[in-house]
Amino acid sequence: MQGEKLKAQFAKQEFNVAFYQQIIARVELKAAAGQLDGNDLRAINALLGKEGKPKDASVGS
Repeated sequence: MQGEKLKAQFAKQEFNVAFYQQIIARVELKAAAGQLDGNDLRAINALLGKEGKPKDASVGS
């Protein structure tokens, strides 16, 4: 049982890392192309919860 809990926690951490890396890559790409605007930032904020976590990060907690 403890092993399964650790696996779930690790999977959640991996998901969160990938989630943030994807957001950063999008921002960097749009910024490099000169196309980053307020709408992009609002879209990113919509993806994040009030604590800066992905909205579905609560899955498995």
